[in-house]
Amino acid sequence: MKQRLLEREHHIVNMETNFLTEAEKFPNGEFAALTEELLTWQEKYSRYEKLSKQLYLIYFTLYTYYEP
Repeated sequence: MKQRLLEREHHIVNMETNFLTEAEKFPNGEFAALTEELLTWQEKYSRYEKLSKQLYLIYFTLYTYYEP
């Protein structure tokens, strides 16, 4: 019975340690961290989309003027 109680206590301590470790990873909360990451990826995608359109226009212009 004591052994089982010690195992449960050990399990609880491990759970608390994991919780505190996760809390240190995300000081403002996990939702805030995910929101920030989402905004970062949206900005990257926006830049990619803009540059992709510019590149398309450059290729189109080059093809139109320098068509063999």
